[in-house]
Amino acid sequence: MKNIFTVLFLLFVFTCYGQSYLGNSSNRAVITWKNDIHDFGKIKQGKPVFIIYKFKNDGLKPLIIKKVVSSCGCTVPEYPRIPIRPMSGGEIKATFDSKKVGVFSKSVSVTTNASEKPKVLILKGEVIPG
Repeated sequence: MKNIFTVLFLLFVFTCYGQSYLGNSSNRAVITWKNDIHDFGKIKQGKPVFIIYKFKNDGLKPLIIKKVVSSCGCTVPEYPRIPIRPMSGGEIKATFDSKKVGVFSKSVSVTTNASEKPKVLILKGEVIPG
């Protein structure tokens, strides 16, 4: 009788631990970025430039991009509005309008179902007179 209780207890512990482990890591969307910082170097004033940030969903659930926000109006992000299937990729395009001369560093924050904390993508460079 004691052995049956021991076996049942161990089965219960392993079942709970296994569900907790799978639920927290591998049974969700996981986003992997190919690049997250881009330096344009020197660019001419008045000529918009863009960068494409590529990513992949390495998880087991669809990746949903909830929100993408730029740090200013001079940077406009474009992103997929449909879920990204597991083991598939996607991209976020950020266009920077180079109106002002000088050094710049802008950011694009990406909120997904893969993490509670947004991923911050950086674009930087220097605008020179055209």
